[in-house]
Amino acid sequence: MKKLAIMAALVVSSMAASAVEYSAFTKYDYDRLSDHHSVSAHRAVVGLKADFNKWGALDAGVAHGRVSAFGHSENGNGYDIGYSNGVSIGKLGLSARVGASKFDDVKLRSLALEASHPLNDRVTGFIGAEHLRGTIDGFSGHAGANRVTLGTNIALNTHTTFRVGYAHTDVNGSDLSGHGLTSALVYKF
Repeated sequence: MKKLAIMAALVVSSMAASAVEYSAFTKYDYDRLSDHHSVSAHRAVVGLKADFNKWGALDAGVAHGRVSAFGHSENGNGYDIGYSNGVSIGKLGLSARVGASKFDDVKLRSLALEASHPLNDRVTGFIGAEHLRGTIDGFSGHAGANRVTLGTNIALNTHTTFRVGYAHTDVNGSDLSGHGLTSALVYKF
């Protein structure tokens, strides 16, 4: 146990010694799912991100979600945290993020993968895939969904980037699928 604590302290001190980049972000996702009923979901997160370069990045934010189904709407507040890391192969960027979210009684875990490539000096195209798995307090079983995104990151200036894209979602174990939007605004300090 003592060796593990020493190794953890060395990793943290190495991370602290590297140049850390901080950013603030807000992101908004919307999905409209339908079979013979319509279900819509909104999720907004406002937070901070610390990028430790080769060691990856940690992000944390406060979140608000709203789900409307069968003529009933449910709001939830909570948090969203994650760890991400990536590599570049030439101009191609590859990244992964593991995350956890909680909205009142709903707990979600996620794994997201993304590939990006610059289209010009200010615009980068991206394609991503995310798997969500969650539980609802008081109910047995798990729910899952797969979400694919395609869009662009637009550098508004040297500090600010805007993201907008299309999203397609399939809910595991059901015939629910739908289309939506993914967006974000990031400011690097």
